Amino acid sequence: MQIFKDNRVHVSTIGDNGIILVAQDTNVQMGTPVYNTKFAFVRRTYPAIYNHVVRNMNTLIKQTKEKKKRSMRGGHFFLYRYMVLLAFLLCLGFGIASVHVKACASVSFILSILHIFLSIYNIVIYRLNHPILHPYLAIPLTPEEMPRSGWKNLFYKIPFHTNVRTGALGALIDPTRIVAAVQFENTHVDEIQIMLYTNTYKADAKFPKECAFYLILFIIMFILSIIFVGTTVS
Repeated sequence: MQIFKDNRVHVSTIGDNGIILVAQDTNVQMGTPVYNTKFAFVRRTYPAIYNHVVRNMNTLIKQTKEKKKRSMRGGHFFLYRYMVLLAFLLCLGFGIASVHVKACASVSFILSILHIFLSIYNIVIYRLNHPILHPYLAIPLTPEEMPRSGWKNLFYKIPFHTNVRTGALGALIDPTRIVAAVQFENTHVDEIQIMLYTNTYKADAKFPKECAFYLILFIIMFILSIIFVGTTVS
């Protein structure tokens, strides 16, 4: 059991003339970490891999009531590599066919727009979530330092107790406003969850290069579809 003490003094202003000093006295007791990792199956699409990191981070930041991270889309079906290859071949095939039958171009346009939209959406989600790894609750380690060999991330729960006492050290001209501004409260937390991770796990949280590749690929296919449908056979 470790005990940490933190004393802080904050200066707050109330009204136009009043100033009050508030002292915050915090005692923290931390017990022995308890292993709390569950095995998870993750699909081999880049949104699924990234979303696994998102779920892990949302589990951690739920404790601190921070804003949840968002998930990418398309990982359940559309962005498997063989599905992307199939979409590419269909775009190409129906694009060529549209030279003779213009209606075939609709398949190429729909598939291209779908994958362009998914790629752009996922890029935006990545930017909104950045940084994805929590700076305090997610702790980087080398593979040699990981408590369990071969794992790229591990969860632990730490018995945790805080007692926060807040009190007024100064007085205002109007005492009733002090009462309204300063709250006396005790905050109790039973435990806090942390995550240990290696560089292999960190790589899952980086920007997926496949996303940019798919975006460029289907922009090209969309342009080709326009060219094909605009071509007339003499």
